[in-house]
Amino acid sequence: MFASMTFALTGCSDDDDEPTSSNGKYELTIDGKKYSFDRALPNDSGTDYACMLYDNDNILSFSISGWDKVVKGTALTDKNFILGWNSNKAVIGKPAANTSVKVTARDLQSVTISFNNAKFEDGLGIESFTVNGTVTLPLK
Repeated sequence: MFASMTFALTGCSDDDDEPTSSNGKYELTIDGKKYSFDRALPNDSGTDYACMLYDNDNILSFSISGWDKVVKGTALTDKNFILGWNSNKAVIGKPAANTSVKVTARDLQSVTISFNNAKFEDGLGIESFTVNGTVTLPLK
């Protein structure tokens, strides 16, 4: 699923030589270690939103369904949010608690998501990772 999401995001980009947004640094703490991503690849279909943050070694992919209903204050839960993390191994996870991930801002250019010790688990509950911090993702 993670691999197909990566290809889907790549396939939806423009025909530019460099299909990434470079609006700044994207930083989050994952499993107690701070990661800085330097590239973003967003895809806003209107009803779904996806964004892949990456650097030379790591990929963090966001997928929000029901995007057309997401506003400031919306909780991102196991019903509408998937986060993929690929560092040493790929883990596709949903939030384990419904209060740990929220949209704190949204406008025509970006969405800001806050993670409060948010644990993400795979579908079997075997693999997990924890995210802390706030990140602002581009919409275009």
